[in-house]
Amino acid sequence: MMQATYEVIARTMLIGGDKEISETILKEDSDYRAGFIWAVVYGLFRAPGWIPRPGRTAMRRRDKALRSIVGRMIDNGQDANPSTNDLLARLRDARHPETGQRMSREQLIDNVLTFLLAGHHTTAMALTWTLYLIACAPEWEARMLEEIERIVPEGPIRAEQVSELVVVQQVLKESMRLFPPVPSLSRVTTQDTHLGGHKIARGTAVNIPVYAVHRHRSVWQNPDLFDPTRFAKANESHFVSCQFLPFGAGPRTCSGMAFAMIEATIFLATLVRAARFELVAEDFLPIPISRVVLAPRDGMPLKVTLRG
Repeated sequence: MMQATYEVIARTMLIGGDKEISETILKEDSDYRAGFIWAVVYGLFRAPGWIPRPGRTAMRRRDKALRSIVGRMIDNGQDANPSTNDLLARLRDARHPETGQRMSREQLIDNVLTFLLAGHHTTAMALTWTLYLIACAPEWEARMLEEIERIVPEGPIRAEQVSELVVVQQVLKESMRLFPPVPSLSRVTTQDTHLGGHKIARGTAVNIPVYAVHRHRSVWQNPDLFDPTRFAKANESHFVSCQFLPFGAGPRTCSGMAFAMIEATIFLATLVRAARFELVAEDFLPIPISRVVLAPRDGMPLKVTLRG
């Protein structure tokens, strides 16, 4: 799933993709993610840079390699075809609405890497957990398959058909409720405020435990049960604010939300139409761990059988 979703984001945002970036991202990926969680913790506690941090060397090595590759792409693209319409071209042409300034080279590198890295890890995990859940609930796999074969019996699934794949999206959303790709969010208060009867001083780091919110009994009925009908249109309209947070909420909602939902819906429908997914053992129980994204600790072994 990681490799597949990376190919999508790379080909969408960097026309034709880039093999060197792909190989560098996938190399030592697990070590990088293990170190990244430490970087987040150290950042939240504002630890001085001189304090040793697990995984720092591996992270710096891969960051340096990625920044070098993207930097060369930016430099080589200065005289690129003006009709190019990928993300890099759009970022290069963007101007600040007040000053009219373009992004610096370093800002361009930062933005491209953020989109590439964040844009495939999260979708990959959403699909991984969804395939596990439908392996546990074959009745929902059957309901999705009936819908998919009725709407798109063959050929590529197009973006305009996504809205018709209602059951597929319900399954996907329920999967992201039970196993949110980003299990927690952090914010820093910009002014003194009150929250839940507590005084919160300006500059305080606040953690939003998305995983806990999505399974909280005060807002969900039978919260640990896999039930995609929660996201039927009639039910979804009664959700309270911040009840469902796979993409965050408020002014800092994930900017890639619409893209991610279209991508994940097409991906899931294509996979289900092509193959069945089953547990390799009836007692298999994946252990979710937080590595910035919510990943299964020992991977997700599933039996895949192509449909005849």
